[in-house]
Amino acid sequence: MEIFLFLLTIKKIIFVVGDRLLASSYPDSPTPILRALGHLVKQRRTALGISQEELGMRANLDRTYISGVERGVRNPSITAIASLASGLDTTISNLLENLEIEAENIE
Repeated sequence: MEIFLFLLTIKKIIFVVGDRLLASSYPDSPTPILRALGHLVKQRRTALGISQEELGMRANLDRTYISGVERGVRNPSITAIASLASGLDTTISNLLENLEIEAENIE
């Protein structure tokens, strides 16, 4: 049995926001778009008055994952974003409604 090992030598994440490209080395520094997403998640969570642990239970995600999202060091999949939105009692589109504006404010 052959085992193939693939090493990722270039750790770049590239995001397209509107007509702009945002790139960052991962995991060294969070991109503005990830920091903005984290801010929106934290803002909604604190408005609901729930802890990261409570959000994790509601969204079926680990508390440490929630923390990483809020700090902008995690790049959540669309299914994780859907889980977060559900845990925050909102829709994906509502959660992400001001994402570009937040990202511009962070830059």
